[in-house]
Amino acid sequence: MEKFSKKWWAEWFKLASIRALHTFCQTLLGLVTASGTELLKLNWKEILITCLITALYSYAKSFVIGVPEMELNNYKVKEIK
Repeated sequence: MEKFSKKWWAEWFKLASIRALHTFCQTLLGLVTASGTELLKLNWKEILITCLITALYSYAKSFVIGVPEMELNNYKVKEIK
């Protein structure tokens, strides 16, 4: 698969989205359980905004550093010269 081709970007977006969703869910679970209050008394707006920010950070990190799953799945990437 040629690096930065449409197929490569589609696979990158799929894997980066899975990582971002995991990050979102982990943050949500951590904030809800750490609050120790009733679910109806939580400030859901702030919690969801915080989770969205962590998901966006995950996308940015995946863009800068790369998605490790692409290397683990042994994708054959041809460097563009």
